[in-house]
Amino acid sequence: MAENLKSCLSSVQPIYHILSVPLKSTITLEDIKKAFSLFPPGSDLSKVTDFDGILCEINILRLNTDNDYNNTLKSIMEPSNKLKTVIPSANALCRLAYTSPVSTATKERVFSILKFVKNHLRTTMTDERLDNLMVLNSSKDILDEIDMTTMIESWATLKE
Repeated sequence: MAENLKSCLSSVQPIYHILSVPLKSTITLEDIKKAFSLFPPGSDLSKVTDFDGILCEINILRLNTDNDYNNTLKSIMEPSNKLKTVIPSANALCRLAYTSPVSTATKERVFSILKFVKNHLRTTMTDERLDNLMVLNSSKDILDEIDMTTMIESWATLKE
């Protein structure tokens, strides 16, 4: 579970490298390319090629951000929203950073739900199904030799 969380967080790391508070003046074009590669394929922002322009937008945002405000993403997001017509790409990057924790939490939530689903399946299983699964499990050597495609075709013809 911890490894999954680490991989989720490392996937959004390029965004937070750019938007760490206070905003740095050492952001490179490579940093911006990595961050914009995280936008969904097919979106307008995934097709951006003017990374110099985006770097300028981030510098405008940096100059309009009060670094003494407090060390949160919110201190960057507020000026970004005020200037969203001037710096649309930087604003989109801020919005992606704001929503990415929700995205990674969704992945973690799926694993939590899996435990409940498995438990529900175990408790609602009939004795007949449990017996059949036990027979199948104890006869794995025989089952491994069965061609599943042939089995499915035979079952389909019986259903017709």
